[in-house]
Amino acid sequence: MDEIKWLEVAVNTTPDRLDEVTAKLTAAGMTGLVIEDEGEFQQFLEQNRQYWDYVDQELMDRMRGVTRVKFYVTDDGAGRVQLEQYTRGLDAEYTVTPLTDNDWAYSWQKYYKPLEVGRRLYVVPESMRDEPVPEGRSPLYLNPGLTFGTGSHASTQLCLEGVEEHTHTGRAVLDLGCGSGILSIAALCLGASTAAAVDIDPKAVDVAYENAALNGIGRDRYTVRAGDILSDRALAAQLACQRYHLVLANIVADVIIPLSAQVPALLAEDGVFLCSGIIDTRAHEVEEALVRQGLTLTGRREKNGWVALEARCPSPGADLPLPAPPAAGGWRHMVFLCPIWTYLGLPNDLFAEMHRKSSTLEQVELFPSLCLTCMLQTSKGTYQHTDDENLVCTFSIQAQSKN
Repeated sequence: MDEIKWLEVAVNTTPDRLDEVTAKLTAAGMTGLVIEDEGEFQQFLEQNRQYWDYVDQELMDRMRGVTRVKFYVTDDGAGRVQLEQYTRGLDAEYTVTPLTDNDWAYSWQKYYKPLEVGRRLYVVPESMRDEPVPEGRSPLYLNPGLTFGTGSHASTQLCLEGVEEHTHTGRAVLDLGCGSGILSIAALCLGASTAAAVDIDPKAVDVAYENAALNGIGRDRYTVRAGDILSDRALAAQLACQRYHLVLANIVADVIIPLSAQVPALLAEDGVFLCSGIIDTRAHEVEEALVRQGLTLTGRREKNGWVALEARCPSPGADLPLPAPPAAGGWRHMVFLCPIWTYLGLPNDLFAEMHRKSSTLEQVELFPSLCLTCMLQTSKGTYQHTDDENLVCTFSIQAQSKN
């Protein structure tokens, strides 16, 4: 079958004429339009800024001053008749560039080459799986499709180095913001028993499963879900039913910081939280958030302005920090909360109980602590532990006084 050839038509216009141009093209019968506009691009960045800390300057420069509409027709007689029909009366300059179907479907592959990461991993595009693998390297075959995660970005490489160091044979892994699945699939290739993965993009589910299959990994070992762990309470609770030796989050600082409240309830006793996607100027914010949740920072990697952090839960029995003692003669009513409660919210009856017991006290403070459910306790606290479907604990109370 002959390869289909295409023409890319780019209509240059101005922001005030953008609606007029698109309306004329639509009226002429062209409904498949691609709009490139600096204003809309900037608006998109602003409305979704929680998903990134850095935008490549080359991309910013490429969009500067741009307002254009693109569409495609076949590079043959019929296509050129359509081109004349669509542009008649358009009253705008346009350019025509010949393309082949291969240009947009596979052109990215010339930039995607096998990559050695750490001491053992060898990330290989699926199109090159017949190429020999260097001795001593474990191949990880990928076809990233439309999701993030080829291994070429510094933040992903930092995370892969951590995956290589901390993956233990027979232990479970959780990948938050999995994208192509590269991190969790790498852990499975290196010996992890099972892996769970989550991404807010539904497309990531199929892509991650396809990449797992390329590496001989089935759904008996790998589970991928679509959802937002920060807003979906049911998803968060479902993931917290199991403890993981390695929890991964290659996202951005603005997601990792609130996510840190859930990490202690997800980690196994000797587990490691590995987070990346952090631009170096914001690493201190993430470090502070991890420490606030009772985690101990155990490692830091840096590359090309990006940072990956490693953290662990304190050893069982370790004392957790308490607020300063009350002033002489004063009372302090302290309510300890499991960190996952600070995310999931407290039941109304618990709020009522807190209010009743604190109504006669001069000062009431609420601060996070780790409970028995999190396999930690402090000798300074008295814990009253109850289960709610084995998901989270309720609360514990301690009153202090000084003469």
